[in-house]
Amino acid sequence: MNQETTNFKTFNYQENGEIGFSMLATVKTTNTLDSGIYDLKTIHNFQTGYKNVLAVTDNTETFEIDIPFYFKDKIDTVFNKFYSEEIKKDINKLGYKHKLGILLYGKQGTGKTSMLKFYFQKSKDCCDAVVFNLTSLEHFSETWGFIKNIRKIQSNPIVVFIDECEDLFEKYKQEDSVKKALDGFDSIDNCLVLMSTNYIDKIPTTIKDRPSRVKYSIEVDGIQDEKLITQFLKQSFDKIDMKVDFEKEVSKMKGWTIDELKQWVLDKVMDIEPEEKVNNKMGFSK
Repeated sequence: MNQETTNFKTFNYQENGEIGFSMLATVKTTNTLDSGIYDLKTIHNFQTGYKNVLAVTDNTETFEIDIPFYFKDKIDTVFNKFYSEEIKKDINKLGYKHKLGILLYGKQGTGKTSMLKFYFQKSKDCCDAVVFNLTSLEHFSETWGFIKNIRKIQSNPIVVFIDECEDLFEKYKQEDSVKKALDGFDSIDNCLVLMSTNYIDKIPTTIKDRPSRVKYSIEVDGIQDEKLITQFLKQSFDKIDMKVDFEKEVSKMKGWTIDELKQWVLDKVMDIEPEEKVNNKMGFSK
C-alpha cells in the first residue's frame, strides 16, 4: 500500500546509503543510551522470537521524607566507594570486574523498594548511570544479554534493579543464569545490582551467601525508634501545613512499616478513621 510521504515522521540515514523511515515521531537519535532510568523487559513470540522492550520510566518515587533508615550510613559508604574512579581502576588492574550486589529483604511495606529507588535515582543524578528497572523476569537470560550489549557500547555505570527477585528462582527457575550474571562469565564491569524480596527463604544460599554475588544482605524491619516515627509524621504534615495531634499515638506505632505510617497519614488527610485490622464484611441484609 502506498503512503504519502507526509505520513512519515522520522527518517534515518544508514551506513549503506539506504534510508529507513517510520511513522513514529522521535525526540532524537543517539548512538548510546542517555544517563537515565529505564523500564526493561523481554517478551517472546513464537513467530518473531525474543524482543527487548525499553522505555524511559516515570516510576521514580523515592523517600520524600528524610528518614535516616538505620543502615543508611553503611550503604552510603559502599555507594560512594563503588562510584570512585580510583577504586574502579585499581580493581580492574587486579584483573577483576568492578561490580556489587545488594539485597534487601523483609516483610511487605517496610520501604525496601523505596530505599533502593533512592539509590538508583542518586546513581542517575550524581554518577551519570544508566539504570535498568527489570519489569519482567520471565526471560532473564535474554534481558541480561541486552544489558551486556549496552556495556559494549558505553562505559558509564550500569545499575540493575530487580524487585521481588524471588520470582527468578521460584517461578522462573533462573538460578544458574543469575549466578553467571552476578559472578560468572556473564557478569558486567562497572555494574551495581540492587535486589529486594519479601521472602528471603526463597533466595538460594548460592546467591545470598556468596559475597562475590551479593555483598550485603540486609533485613529491613518496621521502624522501632519512636523519634524516627515522630520525625516522619511531623515532616509529612508540615509539608501540607496540617496540624495533627499525633504525639499520643506514636507509642502504638512502634514497629510499624513505612507503608503503614504512610497510610495513617493519608487517613488523616482524608479525614477518615484508620482501618482496624479486623475481618470486615460487606453485603446485603435481609
